[in-house]
Amino acid sequence: MDALSSGKVVQTASYQVMITHQAAEGDRVISGFGLYPSQTPYELQLFFYGGLIGYVSVMFSYLEKGVTILILSNTVASITKMVELVDALVPALVP
Repeated sequence: MDALSSGKVVQTASYQVMITHQAAEGDRVISGFGLYPSQTPYELQLFFYGGLIGYVSVMFSYLEKGVTILILSNTVASITKMVELVDALVPALVP
């Protein structure tokens, strides 16, 4: 995430657009530019999920702590199960 947020991969202004809510319905972001920001009990979290036939991926990044969790799976694992796994790990990883 350091390369992305420091301007090495995309311009700093473009990165700011990527991490800013673009449209919302209540607390849920319904569109964005790649990274979805969410305030958690721990700190601001950037979230990404996606996949195609044959793989699924999720990413959670906690910028203040410098912790990024990325899970790639080539199974039929659902994104919901991956999110549940990360939710269980975060208290230990992001104190």
